[in-house]
Amino acid sequence: MMDIAKLMRNLVIGVKVAIVYYQEQDDLITEEVLQNMKGQFNKENWEFFGLFLDKNGEYEGLMDIITNELKRIDVLFLYSKNNIYDEFYWQLLIQSARTENISIKIYLET
Repeated sequence: MMDIAKLMRNLVIGVKVAIVYYQEQDDLITEEVLQNMKGQFNKENWEFFGLFLDKNGEYEGLMDIITNELKRIDVLFLYSKNNIYDEFYWQLLIQSARTENISIKIYLET
């Protein structure tokens, strides 16, 4: 069920609230990735709600988003689908986002 505050905010001001999620990669520099994502984020009409980072192969931040934050946001901004390489967590995210009517936007389409 959609959070009433989220619904009212969308109706009154038309701004979507977004969280950025990134799981660190061995072959990428986290700060550079986030700066690039920030450039794209700033082009959207989104209100920044938070940044969640996980170390490579860990999913604590993602689980926090799924269990606590999805009801408060409209958009989840990911680096890439391959950033969540465990199929269990990917499917859990997809199903949870669908239930909460959350858009998943991907920075790097692969």
